[in-house]
Amino acid sequence: MRLTRGSSVVALGAILVLGVAACAPKAPRHRDAQPPPAATAHNWQYRVGQDYAYQGELSDDQRKAGQTRPSVQIYRYLGQRGGAYELRFDGETASCANPCETIYIHAGLFHVERLAFDPDTLLGAAFTDAFNGQLAVYDPAKGDDGRR
Repeated sequence: MRLTRGSSVVALGAILVLGVAACAPKAPRHRDAQPPPAATAHNWQYRVGQDYAYQGELSDDQRKAGQTRPSVQIYRYLGQRGGAYELRFDGETASCANPCETIYIHAGLFHVERLAFDPDTLLGAAFTDAFNGQLAVYDPAKGDDGRR
């Protein structure tokens, strides 16, 4: 079989491509790959029993009033009901679906407030933790200190 000039160029090109490909770094094997990143860290500052404490930053008004430490808001995660995540704080219940756009705060029997979801607020940070599985569901049988 006789090679023509065109087929010689094609053969030479194929050899060059294979040679360059052989020199290219290889992808790491599965066992050499880095482990997946850890789950998102929680936003709460500390936990007391079944209560999760979220601490904000001092506002200018609080500094002017002489306050030296930021306020702490305590939340209890009540779990999911009807597709919405529920948190309790200060005698009120807040609920939001995931993904969250509007938080519904049930204050009293008939009063409902609606807030836009903002993950940079204390309530938004608590919902973000609930969505990411960082909060345990409150169990009333364990009592307020979280023990049986």
